[in-house]
Amino acid sequence: MSAGKKIGAVALGTVSAAGWLVTNLIKEGFKAAANKAGSGGYTGSNGRTYTREDFNGAAKKCDRGEDIFAKGFKGAIKLWKDKD
Repeated sequence: MSAGKKIGAVALGTVSAAGWLVTNLIKEGFKAAANKAGSGGYTGSNGRTYTREDFNGAAKKCDRGEDIFAKGFKGAIKLWKDKD
């Protein structure tokens, strides 16, 4: 295997891991905001009231990123194991 493919595999794996970590941190932030909002909600500086459902909905949108990062990990493993 060429050194270029190993470097590419490491880079792809590193980017996937970093993206997964950041996405999960953001997701947990939304969950914490949902708990803090409680049943009344939170009014932002723009005058809009954000409810627990708004924050939980935003947290669920973060789940979509997990599929992307899983594909990145699989791609890195495949690239690392490539015997070409």
